[in-house]
Parts: sequence; C-alpha cells; structure tokens
Amino acid sequence: MQLDELGLTPRILKVLRSHGLDTVEAVTALNARELLDLDNFARKSLTLVEAALAAIDQQLADDPFGPYICAREGERRGDANLASVFLCEPCATLWEADPFGGTRPEFVSEPIRGYCLNCNELRDDLHLFQWFLCGNCERVARSIGRSVVAARAVMAAWDEYIRPALPHLELRDIDVPRLHRRTAENIQAKVAAIDFMAVDTRDDTPVLGIELKTGKGYIGRHGIGSKIGEFQLDTSDCDDILTVMSRVQVPVYLAHAQVIDRAEPPTVRYAALGVWWTDLFSMADNFDRVQKRPRETRMAAYYDTAMFQPLPTLLDHITGGGLDAVRARLQGQAWKMNLYK
Repeated sequence: MQLDELGLTPRILKVLRSHGLDTVEAVTALNARELLDLDNFARKSLTLVEAALAAIDQQLADDPFGPYICAREGERRGDANLASVFLCEPCATLWEADPFGGTRPEFVSEPIRGYCLNCNELRDDLHLFQWFLCGNCERVARSIGRSVVAARAVMAAWDEYIRPALPHLELRDIDVPRLHRRTAENIQAKVAAIDFMAVDTRDDTPVLGIELKTGKGYIGRHGIGSKIGEFQLDTSDCDDILTVMSRVQVPVYLAHAQVIDRAEPPTVRYAALGVWWTDLFSMADNFDRVQKRPRETRMAAYYDTAMFQPLPTLLDHITGGGLDAVRARLQGQAWKMNLYK
C-alpha cells in the first residue's frame, strides 16, 4: 500500500521517503521510537502518522523496549513493572474483570494456603498472580486488603459497643473497599462518598455518617507499634466529607483504624488493633496547618490527635446529647463549615 493513500502532508511524505520508507508496510514495520530517531521527524509528525494508520486499522510495531501497559489504567506507563500479588481465585477473577479491564495475568502459580491480599481471608485456593502495574496502581492495589480489615473492625466495634444499647441503629457499609479501574472517564465521574451510614431501622432514616481512614499507628497513651504524632488527612478527603454531609444533611464523623501487618509467609495477614473517632467540630478546633505530604504532590491537613476518642465512647456521645448538639450546630450553619482553614 502506497504512502500517498494515508493522506499525510507533503513534508511528512518527503521525510519518510528520504529514509527509504515508500510503503505503509515499511512504516508499520517500525515502532514509534524508531520513527522519532529519524532525522527531521518530529513528535507532531508521529501523532499524524499514528492517526492516519488508525484510520485504516493499522498501527506501528510494538517497541520491545517500550513502557509496559498498566493493567489498571490501560495505558503505557514509564514506571509500570511486573507486580506480584497473592489472591484467592474469586478475588483474582474480580480484579481481572473489573479494575484490570479483562487483562489476563502474565503469570499464575500453583495453589498454596495463605492470606489473600484483597479479602485477607485465609484460603487454600491462593495463587501468586502477576500483572503489569504502575507504581501508583500497585500501591493502591496493595492497600485494599488493609482497608477491608479496617472496615470489618469498625462494623465489629459498632456491634459490640453501640448496637446492644441502640438495637434500632444499624451501621451500613455503603462504600465497600474495592479496587476500581482508573481511567480519565472514571476519575471525572467520581462522586464524593463516605464509608458508613448509621440508619434508624424503624423508619430507615439516616442518623450519622462515618468516614474511615486506616493507618499503621495508634492514638492515645499506650498501644502496639508506632504512635501517631499528628493526624494527616488529604484536603480532597476533607472536601468530600463536607460535600456528603451537605448533601445528606446528617452529621459525619471521622474514624481512624489501626491496622498492622503480620507475616504469614509467603503472605501477609492484616490485624486491626483499635478504632478511634472524632466529630468535625473537634477536627476544626484541632487543625494545625496545610502542607504537602512528604515525597508526594498531594496537600494534606494536619491535626492534633487529641481530637480523637476510643470508639466505645461514641455511645455516650450519641445517647448523652452530643449527636443532637452537633446536628443542631450544623443546621444553624446551614451544614457548612471549614476543616482546614
């Protein structure tokens, strides 16, 4: 097939022919890097050639030394590498079908017994799976199991400390931790959400919401592992909490769950050691500053951990008038407040 049939500009045709590329087949035998190595062939010309080839269902050759395609983003990423994760068969099927867009794993091992990275259940149908993931997507994928365990800890603490005294108040997990596909369309379509909603089952009325954050440190005087010196929360998370509260018009609380790693070779088990809570007015009173997170580009609000209380005290807050006082104060402010200003 002759180059003229691609509809390229005379200049691009001249450059290609000067390098002996007289047919479409000769061009598609090269990859993008090899075309850019040609004298007088610029990146803009590459874009035009790729578009012209796509119009006739053709494409340039794959670059054997080019970036890998991140399975979660479906795009080539310079930092994409082979990520190894231990998953049970149901969770692996879920990851492949949804967040990885049908991308098959590059490798699957024989079954072993261990803890699944996603559901963190002890399973006999565990395999080591490998996909290409960029650094950010691998970090997110590895955090899901920790969030799952944290959510279970909140539900268990609620059932132990709150539900016996308030059996009509049911805590519902409305934003179950799961790995989502990351595309430009999905990012734009993202809607602010919180993790839990406590509902009065007598009339199905929302009473309070809880946003959960998970970390390896504890809060208070004594604990296991590292003590949190100050609490960090992305400013975007602060905005999401306020957006949801304004939308549903019920008080939203912040909870922190300490979840640590325990080695169960060759896998890891996550253990939840404690849950603490605070209301948004206590957050505002204990706000210190906004600054960029270390080694990241995200801005975070920093708070004194004195704002937190152990989860069992939430019962006294609800039954002793604290919840009503927070609700009345929020209504007086038309459900608007600041968390980091």
